[in-house]
Amino acid sequence: MGIYDRDYMKEGYDPPVRGKKSPPRRPKVSVPYLVIALVFVGIVALFIASIYRSPEHGDEAAWPAYPLDLNTATFDELTTVPQIGPATADQILKNRPYEKLEDLLEIYGVGESKLKVFSQYLIVIPPEPDGPAPSVSE
Repeated sequence: MGIYDRDYMKEGYDPPVRGKKSPPRRPKVSVPYLVIALVFVGIVALFIASIYRSPEHGDEAAWPAYPLDLNTATFDELTTVPQIGPATADQILKNRPYEKLEDLLEIYGVGESKLKVFSQYLIVIPPEPDGPAPSVSE
């Protein structure tokens, strides 16, 4: 190799500056690709969440159709109603049948404010009388 073949002897050669280091280069990710990736992840997350929320995936009693009939609802259905815990649901089952929703006020721990919440989720269909149906005379 001759003296003229070296880099520093070539025309247009720019020697590196000593002592100054350039900052490390970050890989450039364009913003549209990042947005598309985030939207895709969000759609996948919503899809997975909808599978786990569906009644077919779990216990159907966990997802009752509201409003519930107070005289026919099961223990599991009653505990899905907001502010009804296991003890209150047990008392509701013991005090059946109900004629109207206000009959729940007889249960310890149920007041007007809870009754207002219950009215969004519960209805009362009075039980049929045990005797024969009254005849209509003309």
